[in-house]
Amino acid sequence: MTSPRARLLVALAPWLLLVAACSDGGVSSRSPDGGQVDVGPLPRPDEAGVLATAPAPTDGTATSPPGSSVSSVSSVPIDTTPPTVPTSGVPGVDDAGAGALCESWSRLNGTRQVLTLAANFGELGDDGIARLELIAAPLVLAAVDELDAALGEVGTEVTAIADERDAVVDELFGRMVRRADAAVAALGDLGPPDGTAELLAQVWLDGLRSLEPDAVQPVLADLGPELGPLVEQAASVFADDAPRWNEDPDLDVADVSIPATTTWIGDRCPDLSVIGVGDAV
Repeated sequence: MTSPRARLLVALAPWLLLVAACSDGGVSSRSPDGGQVDVGPLPRPDEAGVLATAPAPTDGTATSPPGSSVSSVSSVPIDTTPPTVPTSGVPGVDDAGAGALCESWSRLNGTRQVLTLAANFGELGDDGIARLELIAAPLVLAAVDELDAALGEVGTEVTAIADERDAVVDELFGRMVRRADAAVAALGDLGPPDGTAELLAQVWLDGLRSLEPDAVQPVLADLGPELGPLVEQAASVFADDAPRWNEDPDLDVADVSIPATTTWIGDRCPDLSVIGVGDAV
């Protein structure tokens, strides 16, 4: 029988090439009223390979870990070094060598497929799946914002990328963004503490990093006695208002064609090639 991780890798192959992002600073996500919520630089493993944990904000201020600088997308070289298969985690979510473009591509599509895996093979009810999606929402919004900026930068040099920018941002990932905006709004109505966006983005990213080979859903850090119940309550509201993740027809993106973008990313993200990204279909 095919393991859940194998199913994830197979599922990721056609999708991990469908988004990319890069910036020179922190990450931001859009609030429902069109403003910006600063998520800040997302953490990376330290030199010993230990993942940063997600501390609950106590004074309304979220700290940003060191080592989160990113490189310019226009200077990302094509790396022909054969990649290795990670023993855990979604491939490419910490590919600093390839650049933030590849990382964000993997983080967005990793989120898409982890949610799909949990919704189809996990034993979570509608509220449970909505909770996962709500926690993932700030990272989704941040990555899409970075994606838009990255495509704009690359598009100044590659006309075909510029021509596909709207299709990638509005058609391919706009569908995820609409759900993420609704999830963020449901939590925002409950008045969450300052630093919530940063905390949830970090918790979800660590879940992508540590997904075990046989797991059908990520293990996420505890959100604490203040934020945890608010997320549960908001998830229940969101589950009532939106279709279950794996039952939403708007998430079907089979009709979106972005060949120039997928080829460009496939040539520059070596960690993704291990699961067939960039190969002819």
